[in-house]
Amino acid sequence: MAEQQDESSSRESTSAAGDLVFELNFVPQWARKPADEVRYGSFDDHDSGRGRRGAPRGRSGGRGSQPRQDRGSRDRRPPRRNDGGPPQDRRDSSPRGRGGPPRAQSSYSREPSRGRSFQESVSSVPVNVRFLPEQSALSGLVRQVASTKRAYPLIDLASILMSKPGCCFVKLDVDSPSPEATLYQCKECRTISSDRGQVESHIMSDHVAVYFDIDEVEGEKPSGTFVCVAKCGYSGILLGPPNHHSYAESVRRLHTARFSNMDFITYKERIQLSHNPEDVERWKEEASKSVQYRLKEGSEEEREPMVLTNAERYMREHVIPRMVAVTKRAVVSEDIAHGIKDQGIKRALRDEWQRESRFPLKVSFALRAAFKHKHLHVFKAGKGKGVNFVTAVEPVPLDPSVAIPSIKEVLSYLRENPGCTRQQMVQALRPEAEADSDDVKALLQPLYWLVDRGHIIEFFNGTLSVPLGRH
Repeated sequence: MAEQQDESSSRESTSAAGDLVFELNFVPQWARKPADEVRYGSFDDHDSGRGRRGAPRGRSGGRGSQPRQDRGSRDRRPPRRNDGGPPQDRRDSSPRGRGGPPRAQSSYSREPSRGRSFQESVSSVPVNVRFLPEQSALSGLVRQVASTKRAYPLIDLASILMSKPGCCFVKLDVDSPSPEATLYQCKECRTISSDRGQVESHIMSDHVAVYFDIDEVEGEKPSGTFVCVAKCGYSGILLGPPNHHSYAESVRRLHTARFSNMDFITYKERIQLSHNPEDVERWKEEASKSVQYRLKEGSEEEREPMVLTNAERYMREHVIPRMVAVTKRAVVSEDIAHGIKDQGIKRALRDEWQRESRFPLKVSFALRAAFKHKHLHVFKAGKGKGVNFVTAVEPVPLDPSVAIPSIKEVLSYLRENPGCTRQQMVQALRPEAEADSDDVKALLQPLYWLVDRGHIIEFFNGTLSVPLGRH
């Protein structure tokens, strides 16, 4: 039995160059690890500094992660009112209160949810999300299943793909017959949104370097006396004194580049004023450096240095119209999906990821069709509705009455004792024989031929069974 396991392990480790290799030794359902919450949260924006449910990075977002004094504070909440009304709420009812908005709202936002800023940024376009096996991952899985000649549970193979990063791609479909319900996709990097303006802002901020050479030029520090400097309430970036001529442009530029999913008025409400002289001096140092943009292609006149506003005007007039695709359906990689900023699409991604990670039903349907296309065989085994298994060897029933005595003995025993292992069969049919005796070798000799021809099914865990009819 140990030799067989070693042989199986060696076969499982073989793979063509470029194919992914998977661990195909499954554990029982009750012993499986819970779905990886970090990967759920990884669909949140990476720049926000927060993970799932708005928890700071480096700390778990699950129960029991808060400090002891926070957990104990639940016992000190105000008593229920005597007039029959609802209990007093310790949280401030305003969007800025200590408790903040419900967790369900902040769990998928780009920044911590702040009242209407989250609600207004949620997409109104209904989107259907599906995770499907990526081609190289599918090829590696097919090769491993075929090399072992064992039968593997289809749902567990789907769970493997869902648990390993980069093994699935994401298909997005607009779930509405309305012609106005569309998606907008950047042709440069394939990121997608239901808001055209968001895609345009993305192209403006993330792909300007594709068309322009960007140079930093040293200049003079701003003159004058400044007692304070404005600072972004989310990123901490200095925006300049409110009375400086560059302040409004700095606010607009940062909002467009980093927080375009948020309402502009709400974003401005989060701007803070710092009276720290060190912040003022640091802003002067940063303001002394200007940025020039020069087109990479074009005539000498067109390639004259320009400031940001002129570069943005050029992008808006000549680049963006041909870089935005309008579509009802899009297919993106998992990496691209992690970078999507549209709150509605992010929520749909997260919800579908959680459902499929718990029970990958849709991925298993896609695998079933893909395996059949790759000439693998899917069959059901077990009581009731049964469990779908996949194998490279087509199960073919064989009547023991027409077989030679050595094969008939093995088939008859497995018909009466389905789900047994080689060792159990040897102990039952040759109880007095040594494991390495000629008698045991003669008993097992037909087994390899029967498995290779599909007359006996060998499952992933080493158990054996006989196909009895249609599969």
